[in-house]
Amino acid sequence: MMTKGNILKPLPYRIHAICWTIYFIWVSTVNVYKYGWGHLPLMFPVGLVMLIISYLNRAWLRRMLFRKFSISTILTLLSYFLITALAVFLLLYQFPTELSRRVLKNPHLFKSVDFVIDVLTFYISFALKGLIIAAMEVGYNLTIGLFRHLGLLRGQSAENRKTQLFRDWTVHFMGNLTQSFTRLARKRSAALIRIDLFFGIQAYAMRKLNFGKSMLGKLEDELFYLQQLMRLYDERGIELITDIRELNKPIIPIMLLSLYKNMIKHGDFSDLAQLGIIRVFSDTDKVLISCTNKVAAESAWIFEDGGTGLEKLMQLLRLEYGEAFSLVQKTNEGIFYLNLEINF
Repeated sequence: MMTKGNILKPLPYRIHAICWTIYFIWVSTVNVYKYGWGHLPLMFPVGLVMLIISYLNRAWLRRMLFRKFSISTILTLLSYFLITALAVFLLLYQFPTELSRRVLKNPHLFKSVDFVIDVLTFYISFALKGLIIAAMEVGYNLTIGLFRHLGLLRGQSAENRKTQLFRDWTVHFMGNLTQSFTRLARKRSAALIRIDLFFGIQAYAMRKLNFGKSMLGKLEDELFYLQQLMRLYDERGIELITDIRELNKPIIPIMLLSLYKNMIKHGDFSDLAQLGIIRVFSDTDKVLISCTNKVAAESAWIFEDGGTGLEKLMQLLRLEYGEAFSLVQKTNEGIFYLNLEINF
């Protein structure tokens, strides 16, 4: 299933550059052939205006896709067009320049109908190029998605995708941890024990990046470094509850640490009477992980849109365990709930 992000994925910059280079070479050659070399300097300002209008229209079209029309959107688009029309009027008619004299036969003599025709022709011809660019991107992404769905186009193997995804996810966690540690060092005394905890966790993540045949780690290691991370943050508003009957269950490394980090980043722990809780249970058949915490007011919109930083984890779980897992997350009255079950 293709998401909005997949459908609207922009083409690489080099493709844009190649297409525009070919287009401007062709247009410049034709203009020089028809009007002589003196017409060539006109292409620079016109080309700049063309690119601005084209990409502004492309941006508006991409923003409008998959969204409901609203009065504010329509008014914004109308204002944008009127401002463009005013700019064209001032440039071509009100303040005649070399540009206007080359474009118009006599910029001082015009009728309202002529102005409307000129502005619409000028604007639509450039705006159409923005529409074409957006259509090319959407069409290309839909075509690639269809080919992959039909199995006619092989992407990178599932194992390679999983490896790259895990590495991106782990590096992202390490970056966030570094930023958090910097803030912690400013707020509290950077005692040697806290520095030792930080580098110990970073070393654990680095070791997991250099895995061999399997990226999976042991639940025992995850629990140990989760407790180290909890000591690093020293957050009294989160409680860890464990019921472990099998310590050697293979799980995705950094998973527990990332879930805890997500709670710290978006949680509100000002009221110690309402603790956040992370539970971990394991036996021979399954691993159960659940998280509960109050969401901070500034993070509420993130949870409403589903952007809680768990998308990559969901992809990793699907690639590693197939259908042998379930992950449910929801927010109810400002409380975030997550339940993850992995079956073996």
